[in-house]
Amino acid sequence: MRLAWKVNLPSTLLMCAALLLLTFTGVSREEGLFDHEMRQDHAVLGAALAGALDDAWTRGGPEAAQALAGRLDAEHLGVRVRLVSAGASNLPAPAVEPVVGGDRVADGWRYTWVPLGDEAPGAAIELRESVAPAMAYLAATRLRMGVLLLTLLAATAALDAWVLDRTVFRPIRRMVAHARRVAAGNLTSRAGLTAVDEIGDLGAELDRMAEALQGTANRLTEEAALRHRVTDQLRHAERLASIGRLAAGIAHELGTPLNVVMAHGHRLERWEVAGEAEARSSGRTVAQQAARMAGIVRQLLDFARPGQLVRARTDLVDLTGQAASLLSTKARHAGVALEVHGAGAACVDARQIEQAVLNLVSNAIDATPAGGEVRVAVAEDPDGASIEVADTGSGIAAEHVAHLFEPFFTTKEVGRGTGLGLSVSYGIVREHGGRIEVDTDPGHGSTFRIVLPTSPT
Repeated sequence: MRLAWKVNLPSTLLMCAALLLLTFTGVSREEGLFDHEMRQDHAVLGAALAGALDDAWTRGGPEAAQALAGRLDAEHLGVRVRLVSAGASNLPAPAVEPVVGGDRVADGWRYTWVPLGDEAPGAAIELRESVAPAMAYLAATRLRMGVLLLTLLAATAALDAWVLDRTVFRPIRRMVAHARRVAAGNLTSRAGLTAVDEIGDLGAELDRMAEALQGTANRLTEEAALRHRVTDQLRHAERLASIGRLAAGIAHELGTPLNVVMAHGHRLERWEVAGEAEARSSGRTVAQQAARMAGIVRQLLDFARPGQLVRARTDLVDLTGQAASLLSTKARHAGVALEVHGAGAACVDARQIEQAVLNLVSNAIDATPAGGEVRVAVAEDPDGASIEVADTGSGIAAEHVAHLFEPFFTTKEVGRGTGLGLSVSYGIVREHGGRIEVDTDPGHGSTFRIVLPTSPT
């Protein structure tokens, strides 16, 4: 309604001024016409009566003229007639101060004085007529014009309000509701205005904007889904690459129990056992080693299996210890000491964070010469939990630091790395709402720090 006031008020005020001016002009014109007609009537009537009274004065003196004036007044012509004199005479004085040969309005009456001839010096006919009917008519006219003005204003305001509501405010309300639905995420909303005017054009533009937003949102959804699939594929590819790098260690881990199983199997096959008790002992040994191998294979399969992010409260020391155990053989072969210590927990997807830690520890082992060490430290404070992987290698060149987390960037020799490990680890940590920090000192080693929120973000 604020817009209605802004639109209607100037035009309404202008209309009021125009109507008031017309009313005032019309009433003034009517008043002027009444005054002119009354003056004209008095002039004609006064001239006629003046001649008759002048003859009566000449023939019979003042008494005859006075008597004739009395008879004329008694005839009730609508105008009172009286013979008056402003000088020393036996005639009565005028009711108000006269204007000789003119008229005056006083006390609700119009007075007109017409002098007689030379035979009656100082004598004049006084015509008196009430102006009350004219004033009553003018008052009634003013009232009618006022009522007409108010009625016209009310009708105009109502018509303007109805037209504005139909052509402006109702479409605006529809567009406001449409804009609110779009802002709330309902991009299928449409204003649906069909008016062929500026408001309709605006509604059509809003609809086209919503269609464009819907198309953009659909493309973004498709791109996000594609990016998610590609990210999952990259992670899975890096996981498989990690499995490849772990193959030698897994083969070594499986070699010992396999040899034990084969040895006991041959003894049982050739019955090289001393009685039932020794046979049962060999069987138990075979079962234990088979269970050990099954556990190693299960751990490997669980690590390689792709899946969605599933958070749970996880002891980060156990998680990093499991990752370190997978790389213990690689560390021994490289002559690198591998140490895990600290305490802390966070709400994370253990399998994904384990992959990130495994990538960092594997890179640290590769960067550490024989005789060096890799330390994995877990800590927790009010700001979050952290997993720190520090090595005593040669560090990272300053020009390489900015590119560490780019896909396929690697400083390793051809065939020793895919360049996806740090990129995948970065994506996993970011998806958990955390961050990866890097501190490096060329010639003295590097430290990668994973910082994770202790509760889901």
